[in-house]
Amino acid sequence: MKEEFRRDLAFIGGYLTRYRILTGGVLVAIFLSSFLDGISMGMLIPILQLVLSPESSSSGALPFLHILNFPAGFDIRMKVLILFSFFCLTVVIKNIFTYLMNVGIITVQNSLTKDLRTELFDMIIEAQISFHDTLKSGAIFNSINNETERIGRYLFYLLQMVVAVVSLLSYMAVLLYVSWEFTLLYFMIIGAVVLPMRFVIRTVQSYGDKQSLYNADFNFHLMEMLTGARVIHLFGRVEHAKAQFSRLAERYRQSLVSVAKYIFAATPFSEIVMVIAISAMFVGSFYLLSERVTALIPQIIAYTFIAFRALRYIGNISSFRTSMSGETPALRYYQRLMEDSAESRQKSGSTRLSSFDRIEFKNVSFTYGDEKQVLRNFNLTIRRGEVTAIVGASGSGKSTIVGLISRLYDPQAGQVLVDGIDLRELDVTVWRKKIGVVSQDVFLFNDTVFNNISFGIPDAPREKVITAAVVANAHEFIETLEQGYDTLLGERGLRLSGGQKQRISIARAVLPDPEILIFDEATSALDTQSEKIIQESIDRLSVNRTVIIIAHRLSTVRHADNIVVIDEGEIVEQGRHEVLMGDSVLYRKYYELQQGHVI
Repeated sequence: MKEEFRRDLAFIGGYLTRYRILTGGVLVAIFLSSFLDGISMGMLIPILQLVLSPESSSSGALPFLHILNFPAGFDIRMKVLILFSFFCLTVVIKNIFTYLMNVGIITVQNSLTKDLRTELFDMIIEAQISFHDTLKSGAIFNSINNETERIGRYLFYLLQMVVAVVSLLSYMAVLLYVSWEFTLLYFMIIGAVVLPMRFVIRTVQSYGDKQSLYNADFNFHLMEMLTGARVIHLFGRVEHAKAQFSRLAERYRQSLVSVAKYIFAATPFSEIVMVIAISAMFVGSFYLLSERVTALIPQIIAYTFIAFRALRYIGNISSFRTSMSGETPALRYYQRLMEDSAESRQKSGSTRLSSFDRIEFKNVSFTYGDEKQVLRNFNLTIRRGEVTAIVGASGSGKSTIVGLISRLYDPQAGQVLVDGIDLRELDVTVWRKKIGVVSQDVFLFNDTVFNNISFGIPDAPREKVITAAVVANAHEFIETLEQGYDTLLGERGLRLSGGQKQRISIARAVLPDPEILIFDEATSALDTQSEKIIQESIDRLSVNRTVIIIAHRLSTVRHADNIVVIDEGEIVEQGRHEVLMGDSVLYRKYYELQQGHVI
């Protein structure tokens, strides 16, 4: 437990070093605020001595008064005025530093949260797509948004605990000065409170683990249901979705309440034990010091008041420590996620090719996670300037080839070579700029048409964007939109038809003028008219480019230079359409079935 706590502090401390001046200022404000708080409370003792025992105070025998050295001519009213003035000044200055301390703590907390969020986002967005495939989007959203917020609260509780500890120490210094015997007993009482809190802390931490799990699951299902709202309505599952969401919300609520029960129990438990113990201690003092009790009344009253004030800080220490343990699972989960995403980070080579002649798959094997092999001992050569079509049944590995060429994935065995150089040795950013991809599942941002097309080149001139739209057969329909190229498309481009979204996707892909164009089932989900328009765009764009077409409809690839037929991750046939129709078995079967409209 102690070792884990030290690691947590080291992790937080690593971030705090980024704000040395701010953190240092907060610590100074904490010290001065706490020190002045103790001084202001200590001032109550000489005030009470003057008011309740003026004849004893003149002898200087009681604590505090003999160190003030009032001038001989000052009467008791002047002394009380000076003491109260000093008390008020101390309280004012203390509260100024308290304000600066609280503002500083909030600033540090939110700076930490911002850094955690941006660094986690950077790490996750740089991770390979295989990392995203294995992690729920809801879990990523929860980690970036909620878990970092919890770590920020961990720091807040930590700094507030430092405030409570320093304040308690300043109070203890005053109490020790008044009566070291009572204060030693006071320390023993504190120990009696702290020891049972270890059980509470462990319990809160276990509930905190469940809270992280339930929160991630809650966010995942929330995003899934909102994204799939149309499907839910079409299949009449609205009531089922409502009931499922209610169950998830209730489970998450219970985890929050469970943590809160123990956190809120910490302060009352501490205060009850301390009050009973201190009351018993002081009742006993009246019996033990019965002969001198009148002379010591100012000390006893002030000591009791300060001791009870210190209770607040003892309760705060227990409460903040318990609250920290509730947020600890978020901190541990964040660290694990950072480590996992760092291991999956896309590694780039340094070689840059100005051009290329061929892309070669050499004995490539690939598997998604623990699933069966998608490609096995796969060999294929794609030559520059040719149109290569890859066809086959669903799940045969066609789209995996696109992912490997784009280096979204790396093969577990074999190599993908570009002019004999392993793709992993190339600068991945430079290589991807040579590639334009148009996929079946088009993703458009909730932004303008112009910004969606120019996504790859944000500073592209308007004329160039329009030219790309013309080439993609998109310009005509864009001009009919309410605000033309400045029309907002809505989330995922829901305001457009499938064919329109696909044409904007093609314009986005061709704007950077890539050497390689990949069409991954680009027309499979479209109606006949939309398919014809997009096929015209593909034919126009195929001139003087290396084109790779992943196709289900074989009529769209008849004019390809090389048609590659894949079955269960292996090439079974390849050649031009005319050759395959004469010599092949599988391709001819697929083609004849489609021509007969069987599939």
